[in-house]
Amino acid sequence: MKAGQIEQGVASIMNPGRLNPVDLMDFCGACHRSYMDVALTQTFGMLNLRFQPYRLERSKCWGKGDARITCLACHDPHQARVRDLASYDEKCLSCHGSGPSPVLSKDHPGKACVVSSNNCVSCHMPKYDMPGMHFKFTDHFIRIVRKDEPYSD
Repeated sequence: MKAGQIEQGVASIMNPGRLNPVDLMDFCGACHRSYMDVALTQTFGMLNLRFQPYRLERSKCWGKGDARITCLACHDPHQARVRDLASYDEKCLSCHGSGPSPVLSKDHPGKACVVSSNNCVSCHMPKYDMPGMHFKFTDHFIRIVRKDEPYSD
């Protein structure tokens, strides 16, 4: 495109950011596995931990089709993965009110966490050891996780 070898007005490069939330999750799921992949392959239990789109779609707020809960809402595929957990707080608080008594509205449909408004993903998206992988993976199934709660399929 920079060389000017592409005809003007022709959309040669697809921008996933323009997709609706369902199509975007399917697009990401083409490599990272979607709900349909799990259903077809019957990959249950800890084995589907690495299937981030599937796990994210299991979250309570996914069914609303809100673009604030897609892969691109938190991750920029053109940048290195952000490892500072606090950097994701702004994304969480875009849906969940903050402060002592947040007012729920269309823009803030979720209740605020009563524990903290810092490092949200450390509690609501815990990391689990994947057997045989020697690595902890972040579970993208956003939920309230009780201390010592086992992996939830």
